[in-house]
Amino acid sequence: MDKSSAIVLEAIIEVCSEDTSVVSSPSVAVWTPCGSENKEDKTAESEKRDETDYLCSPTPEPVPKVYFIYAKRCEQLKVNQSEKHFRSLTESLATSHQQDLISVSRTLNDELVVHHATFGACGTTAVCSTIPFFPECSKVVLDGNNLTAWAIKSIVTYLCQLKHLSELVLSSINLNVIPEKIIVTLLVSTRTLKKLDISGNRLNDKTAASLLEQLIFYQNLEELNLSKNLLGLQSCQALEKLLGETASLKILDCGWNEIRGPAAMVLAKGLKENYGLQYLDISWNGIGNNGAWAIGNWLKEAGQLLSLNLSSNRIEAIGLAGLFLGLAENDVLRELILSRNPLSETAVRESLYALASGLSRSVLETLDFQHIDLGFSFDQVVQETKQFRPKLTCLWSPRDPHLFSKFNQMSVNVNLIGANTLQMDF
Repeated sequence: MDKSSAIVLEAIIEVCSEDTSVVSSPSVAVWTPCGSENKEDKTAESEKRDETDYLCSPTPEPVPKVYFIYAKRCEQLKVNQSEKHFRSLTESLATSHQQDLISVSRTLNDELVVHHATFGACGTTAVCSTIPFFPECSKVVLDGNNLTAWAIKSIVTYLCQLKHLSELVLSSINLNVIPEKIIVTLLVSTRTLKKLDISGNRLNDKTAASLLEQLIFYQNLEELNLSKNLLGLQSCQALEKLLGETASLKILDCGWNEIRGPAAMVLAKGLKENYGLQYLDISWNGIGNNGAWAIGNWLKEAGQLLSLNLSSNRIEAIGLAGLFLGLAENDVLRELILSRNPLSETAVRESLYALASGLSRSVLETLDFQHIDLGFSFDQVVQETKQFRPKLTCLWSPRDPHLFSKFNQMSVNVNLIGANTLQMDF
């Protein structure tokens, strides 16, 4: 290299070094992302430019294609290029080329995690455009990102190219704003999944049912989170088939949905056909007493279930009786959560007495009655029960005397107002 060329190269390096450089490795070219100023002026010329023009690279070495793909995508979407993601790209490429690289944690060869409000809809889309360059990536987490319909469609296209994906978290990303067939396409292409989380998307009953029908073909699915959607009768009918066909499923979360009445009965019927489920959450649904009896009948046959969450389900004393009849024949359940149900103190007392004096097969260790109106004397019942079941942990909420005295005073005032009104009318 002559002297003049060296001077020019030093000048280029000095200009590019104004941005923060990315951590480099011996096998990856050193470079820095171009600035994001005046993107509007550059957009019109973007199609005519050479790929390497999207990057500032002072090295003569070939630049990996994924670098300029990401940079170009950022420019097209008019978002700033993330130096953190550039660093991830560099480390990931280095790891894939140098297996002995030290002090590098999980990279894009393993997982892509973009949590809530990190890059925004366009920025997240640009980041996901690099996914196809790491085909061994097995985990993608995009939870809590407020994505637009266009962004989700683009991201689905990238996700469909991952053939080794085992964990996919798409919770609270507005899946309800895109056509059902797009989500179905994604599920058809990702049948290697072991964990799927589509919670918090307010998917309607029909759409959720269509998605569940695709999961029947998943041979390795172990964990499924469907909470905070709008699952009803149609979804439970699809769940019935899924539970009967999927022996690998161990964790199912259907909390915060609309599983009531007939839907709860159908779900319980499907549970009877499944023998591998270990954790079930159907809290905040309102399955009612009939649903509780159906679940109780299933408990007689639930050979693997360790934890059952039935909080906030409008279960009363008669429903509790059905559950404990099933519990009497169950020898595996360790945790039963019944908080926030309209249970009387008498019904709760009787359930503990049943545990203390009967239910010899039950191995229950945790019983949750929190946020139920129980008096302070209930602690004595708990202590008596623990004499027979020392391993039992009973969670309960003592009655707040100040709160209930306030309610009683309000009731007295209402009665007085009513009496005065009747007297005036007379």
